[in-house]
Amino acid sequence: MRSLLLLACIGLAVAENGLDGWLRYAPLPKGNRPNYGLPSGIIVLNSTESSPVNTAGSELQKGFKGILGNDLKIGGKSGKPSKSIVVGTVDQYIKAYGKLGKLPDLENDGFWLNTKDDTIQILGQNERGALYGAFEYLSRLAQGNFDRVAFVSNPSAPIRWVNQWDNLDGRGSDHGSVERGYGGNSLCKPSR
Repeated sequence: MRSLLLLACIGLAVAENGLDGWLRYAPLPKGNRPNYGLPSGIIVLNSTESSPVNTAGSELQKGFKGILGNDLKIGGKSGKPSKSIVVGTVDQYIKAYGKLGKLPDLENDGFWLNTKDDTIQILGQNERGALYGAFEYLSRLAQGNFDRVAFVSNPSAPIRWVNQWDNLDGRGSDHGSVERGYGGNSLCKPSR
């Protein structure tokens, strides 16, 4: 009985407290790693402390450390960005490295994620878009999804919101409805 109580106490001591939520960056099992080379650094195209691009670089660094155990250094734009993650806006990228291939249209807060090349590009239409792109990339890594992709993601609503379970369908009084009706009408006005 004592050993059972001791095991229960140890389990509580190391249990997850939920404080980190989805940003906990839990390590992947050793067998679930990509079969290609990972980036060796992160290039942040705006290192201003309050910049969402700078935040994206910090989150990428924490995510790689937690998920894969890789300690990537953050640097600024210098030389060729080979074997790095470049995070910033499209305009910042063009200013730093010149031309960028043809991209589909990016809307406000949209992002381009390209993992097909040696250099991983996470480029937003604006700085918030770059941050959203970094979280998309980290979400893929956390799920063990190392597929080589190149795509644009544009938001389907004008404001990215917390998980409110809102439906922008216009079924509520003046707004959309909310799943299961717990919260009344949606907080967001549907786009029409």
